[in-house]
Amino acid sequence: MKSNSIWAAFAALFFLFCFLGCSKVDHNSPEGRFGKDKYYFLALQSLQEDNESQAVRYLKKGIKHSSDFFARKSMEKLSTMGTVNERISTSANYYKKYNDQQALLRYVQELFNGKDYKKIISLTDSLPENSEAELFYFRLASVAEGKYSIFNGEIEDWFLHNPFSSFHKEFYTKYLSFLSDSISQNTLLQIQIRLSVYNGDVTKNYSHYTEAQKRFLTLFSTITDKIQWLAEQSSFLLIDIGKSLVFGGGNTLNSAELFNAAGNYALENKNEVAAFFLFFYSARLFDRVSSKYTEKAINNFYTAINCAPLPENYDNALWYYFTTSLKVSPEKAINSLKKFVATIHDPWYYADFFDTLIYRLITDRQWEYIISVYNLIKEYADPETISKYAYISGRLLQNGFISTGTISWNNAQELAKEHFAVAYAPGGNLYYRILSAYHLGIPQETFEQNIYQTKLIQDHKPNPDLEKLLDGYIAFYLPEEIFPLWQKNYSDLSLEKEAQAAEFLAQQHVHKYSTQAMRITSNAIHHSDSQPTKEIFCLAYPRLFSQEMEEVCEEFELDEYLFYALVRSESFFDPVVYSYKGAQGLTQLMPLTAGDIAKKLKLKDYDLADPKTNLRFGGSYLSDLIKRTDNFILDALSAYNAGLKRVRNWKEISPRIPQDLFLEMMPFSETREYGRKITSAAVIYAILYYDISYSQVVTEIMSY
Repeated sequence: MKSNSIWAAFAALFFLFCFLGCSKVDHNSPEGRFGKDKYYFLALQSLQEDNESQAVRYLKKGIKHSSDFFARKSMEKLSTMGTVNERISTSANYYKKYNDQQALLRYVQELFNGKDYKKIISLTDSLPENSEAELFYFRLASVAEGKYSIFNGEIEDWFLHNPFSSFHKEFYTKYLSFLSDSISQNTLLQIQIRLSVYNGDVTKNYSHYTEAQKRFLTLFSTITDKIQWLAEQSSFLLIDIGKSLVFGGGNTLNSAELFNAAGNYALENKNEVAAFFLFFYSARLFDRVSSKYTEKAINNFYTAINCAPLPENYDNALWYYFTTSLKVSPEKAINSLKKFVATIHDPWYYADFFDTLIYRLITDRQWEYIISVYNLIKEYADPETISKYAYISGRLLQNGFISTGTISWNNAQELAKEHFAVAYAPGGNLYYRILSAYHLGIPQETFEQNIYQTKLIQDHKPNPDLEKLLDGYIAFYLPEEIFPLWQKNYSDLSLEKEAQAAEFLAQQHVHKYSTQAMRITSNAIHHSDSQPTKEIFCLAYPRLFSQEMEEVCEEFELDEYLFYALVRSESFFDPVVYSYKGAQGLTQLMPLTAGDIAKKLKLKDYDLADPKTNLRFGGSYLSDLIKRTDNFILDALSAYNAGLKRVRNWKEISPRIPQDLFLEMMPFSETREYGRKITSAAVIYAILYYDISYSQVVTEIMSY
């Protein structure tokens, strides 16, 4: 017996040794690196392999052993799996443990699937006003499904005093008979107004706004009743009624006067929130009537500014105030800027106004005003707008287009350099930074050290849990999870993590993931918490379809850096993308243009969805445009976007204007931005891959 005990002990030690030896953790493996947090990722891998039972086992381990963040992710994922009863049980535990709105919504979703409407009503009895629309949807849908007595005012409050959403539309569609029985006809009409405007916003079909407007006009029989009612409504309803009147056609002057009267009534009754929206939309309506009412519109925007409830409302009204002033004259717009520019809250909100203003000034040859505006806005506008005004001011001074009075020519040149230096600073628009470097004579080496720099986000604190989640998607080879996570949380991620994610996606050599990698890094290099590197720029400006691109450029004698810049700007290297106008593929060719190219290339059968064919057609078209514009590259690029005939007409209107200033005078804002994007991209491609100086590229494109 003693001998048997010894052998048993020996055997136990042997098996323990084997177990410990076999279970030794490799700390370099994904499982080793993530330790107790590995189970969530292993579960996702199991689901990819259609092994749900194994995924469930991993998720249960994750709930038990992982850190708080991944335990919650595991429990949330598990609550979506199994039978209805299993999902209800898991989501109940999920809500019990975390007791927040996210967990409540998960629980309510499963209770609704299980038709436990009474439980949902009990759980959602005291929802805060800012709760998710989906929670209110399930609450009211449970009332409708269970045929319970409706709660006083809840339908009206949800539909009329909250942002309208897809859940409101779904509820209306599914439970219309319930709504009709539960609320007054007047309230139902208001809901229908909001629904029509929502459909108009989503589809961009203006008939929906007309439909909403007609419903609004039937609400009350007298003008007095309408005025008093409007002055008491929520901002959400006033916005939708305002949109219906602005975009729905009809008698715009009557609508403008109605909203104006209601605005005055709201002010008299100390309801400044309603007054803001009433004056704001009355101003927009007056502006649409005719130029006769422009001053009235400006005055009402001014009134709206003074009773704006929130900074974003203030900026909205002020933007219209500036824009409508510009319709009167640039001088009036500049006077408006003098009065209000220092009160701007969000500089980026005004970028398109400043773009329109400088376009107007430069095409009207009111060049002296450009420097005046620059001096007004340089402390208040966004960095890209500042770089634009600084660069164009510098070029106008440099070319003698601005009268400098007593300033000598040499002093004007020095002043131009000061403006170029501002435009060249990190954070400015990449295009104007490049051209400013050219006119400052920045050496190539210095340029390459500085051009990747940007203005950094201040006090940025990445979320460590989200960054670890992103790390896990990379380590456990889950590329399909990366872009959705980034889209939702990019402001909580560091540039380092974004770059790692983009590099991983690019390594998959799948078009979808390559495009996603570009989008991640293209955003990151302009919104960074650390300075971007050359390697990150390579991810944002890759050479995809390299063999096909090389063949096309050789056949049609194109510079590769230029053609890469065009394709990136046109399609982000997505071979299956369609534009809303019908342009197709990598080089975004219209079918009619492609047909002409096919005849030239003597091809009867072709497929624009085929990357090689699309690139060949695009290369042929660009090469032909370059020849037809006498090798003026910028003209050819502009013709690629807007058409050769238009570019020739524009040149006739503005002869003997330097190419960079001519670009600023093109009537189409899309074409102006197109020229800037391709010029910038061409320079980046040239210095990243071809050892060609930025100054050579600028010289070629701008024909300096």
